[in-house]
Amino acid sequence: MPTFKYTGLDSPITEFALMLVGRRDRHYYVVGSGMLIGPGAAITANHVINELHNLFYEQKAVPDPDNITTQFTLQAIHFPHRHESEAWAWDVRKVFHDDQTDLAFLQLHPTQEEQLSYVWRSPRLQLLPPPVGTEVSAFGYHSSVTEVDETSRRVTITTNPCTSCGVVCEVHNHKRDSAVLPFPCFRTDSRFERGMSGGPVFTSTGNLCGIICTNFSSSSPEEDKEHTSYVTTLWPSMVIKVAFNRSGHPENVYYPAFELVRDGFITAVDWDQFEYEHDLTTGIVTLRAPVV
Repeated sequence: MPTFKYTGLDSPITEFALMLVGRRDRHYYVVGSGMLIGPGAAITANHVINELHNLFYEQKAVPDPDNITTQFTLQAIHFPHRHESEAWAWDVRKVFHDDQTDLAFLQLHPTQEEQLSYVWRSPRLQLLPPPVGTEVSAFGYHSSVTEVDETSRRVTITTNPCTSCGVVCEVHNHKRDSAVLPFPCFRTDSRFERGMSGGPVFTSTGNLCGIICTNFSSSSPEEDKEHTSYVTTLWPSMVIKVAFNRSGHPENVYYPAFELVRDGFITAVDWDQFEYEHDLTTGIVTLRAPVV
């Protein structure tokens, strides 16, 4: 049976899971969740970025394949020392995305000197979707709210980190439909709530296998048994052009995210199952998954 429960900030997942907070002027909003995947690199749902843009500008973000340039700021909050109450804020300097999937990469920059010596630990990614019947667990910062004290200019965030467990019910290797979910994803009976979008989804072996996408409400009185939720599969994001600085490579040069996996910047357990081609002359990237 699916479960949904509060998860304290002392849980190990809070070292990697992110709370995304948008700010414009003195207005702060917790817009979703995310996940650290490598040094200075994180991933979230692309619709979280678009919703933040809509919140401040009441229009959809322009689908620039390189990044989204806006006048609001976005910070990623995480708790590197889970036995303490201290939270770290990272500035999101760039967002990398495209329209082929509901995934976006975030480039993080420190906001305090202590972060410069942070020892990054990264999860193992499973690029392919888990098969039907696989137990999965998801995490996100559910229903978080912000409050600004205008006198002290202090911002207080009240959060409700939750874990939702269930099983994979159906896998869509290409897309579920042409309008709502036109990209590879899988369905689970897990319960996803507001603020959890962009949060990580794990297999029972601890591999990051997807990102929380959406939840369709059920009309059934037995709500906990009838959730229909969707998770965005990771492998389509590997063709997104990113520009994370890597040792031994020129800075600020764009390349497909799959090269981060091949270089070991990101750890993926199944990357060698893919056929990958990057034509440097035309810039065309081809990634063939072993699922059709």
